[in-house]
Amino acid sequence: MKDLIHLNTSNINKGIPVTTSLKIAEKFGKRHDHVLRDVEKTKEILTQFNAPRFGGVKLMHYEKQFYLDKKNEKRPFYVMNFNMFIYVVMSYTSKKAMEIKLQYIEAFNFMQNELLSRKETREVGIQVRK
Repeated sequence: MKDLIHLNTSNINKGIPVTTSLKIAEKFGKRHDHVLRDVEKTKEILTQFNAPRFGGVKLMHYEKQFYLDKKNEKRPFYVMNFNMFIYVVMSYTSKKAMEIKLQYIEAFNFMQNELLSRKETREVGIQVRK
């Protein structure tokens, strides 16, 4: 499971765990252009519902970014939070997809618990210093 999502600064965006369309394509054995299509389709549907916010944070966080491929060409990819990840991959139904979805859910839960424990540790430290 640890090779799916690592708890490091590249997987944390504004205090929330994230993954990428590239990682989804790799782990689900899908072509990246198909995953991009699925993200775009999901974005279109969610826009119709005006995806809500919770505590000021968008429940469906996704951000288009770019990377340079092996040919040094600029290519798009998406960074997304757990909720967006779930919406995108819910339609993937192979046995491998089901196993990976369970692993991703466990990894995101682990990352969330790590973030919460760090916050609690900081709060204790602040109280001790007072």
